[in-house]
Amino acid sequence: MTHDPLEQVTRLLRDATSEVGDVEELPPRRDEAIAKLAVAIQARAAADRRRRQMGALAVAAGVLAVAGGGWAALAHRGAPVAATAPDLGRMEGEGVTVLRDGRAEAPANGARIAEGAELRIAAGAEAKLAFDSGTQVTVGSGARVRLVEQRKQKRFALEEGWLEAKVAKLGTEERFVVTTADAEVEVRGTAFRLALAVPDPSCSVATPTRLAVSEGVVVVRHGGSEERVAAGESWPRGCAEPKVVAEAPKVAMPASPVAPAASPVKSPVRPPAPSVARSNLSEQNDMFDAAMRDKREGRPASAVATLDRLLARWPEGPLAESAAAERMRMLASSDRPRASRAARDYLARWPRGFARTEAEALAGTP
Repeated sequence: MTHDPLEQVTRLLRDATSEVGDVEELPPRRDEAIAKLAVAIQARAAADRRRRQMGALAVAAGVLAVAGGGWAALAHRGAPVAATAPDLGRMEGEGVTVLRDGRAEAPANGARIAEGAELRIAAGAEAKLAFDSGTQVTVGSGARVRLVEQRKQKRFALEEGWLEAKVAKLGTEERFVVTTADAEVEVRGTAFRLALAVPDPSCSVATPTRLAVSEGVVVVRHGGSEERVAAGESWPRGCAEPKVVAEAPKVAMPASPVAPAASPVKSPVRPPAPSVARSNLSEQNDMFDAAMRDKREGRPASAVATLDRLLARWPEGPLAESAAAERMRMLASSDRPRASRAARDYLARWPRGFARTEAEALAGTP
């Protein structure tokens, strides 16, 4: 049984005309048919209008969906890439002070130490940072260490004392870097000890930085050159036993010409004029940290400008290569000609640098 009004009226008219012999019934049934016909026509017209409106809405919705998708894609293309979440280490130990944003506090055992914080270890104490990746960093008595960056790239600044690190194997995009006043140490899954000591004229390089490697291979960058130091070796070469600028560590180190003294140095001797170097390092770290913060928060132009200033002020500083590499990467997404020039400059200064592959790919960009 159909519910179409026009079909109902058609049947009604057909029935009416088949009964023409009944003259008295025709007028009322005719009037009824005409009234129903009018209602049916109105209903059909309303239904047609609704169908047209729904069709138009469907088309509009499709257009909006396509446009919205395009807008979303454009917005995504223009938006900064979400920053990698910090990988914060858990602190264990006593006599630790954490300085951050002008505030000092003593962290509880197991507390996560924020990116950008500075650790100060009391004399006679030690502390350990344990990361979820398995990497462990031990910070020694009297040490000052800044946690400059704690994401895929881990960057520490040793400003005083000593630290030891046992670094878990890193991924292809991960780095583990420790800077001192005049050097940069980078590893990829190894164990080493880094300390500040009194510069010794017997060393192959005049530097307060002392490195001893117990596992794997460590790369040291100093004065525009790069040197690989393997397990059982130390850097600089040929040094006599150092007078460490802090109490000597309690852990055993590999036998080498720069092995730490067996007993603590009770009256540590400071390197000549290291305060200026430490001050410079602190300024460099602050500037590098500000650039990375701008990068994470979607302000690449400001980040590049900050790195330009860092490179202009300290072209031979321990952060120079990292600053040049970061600058090159940020320019690659916004200004290809400048990125290409930056890549060529990087390769000219650090032909065997850690960002060599990226630089070679960008250097030929028109």
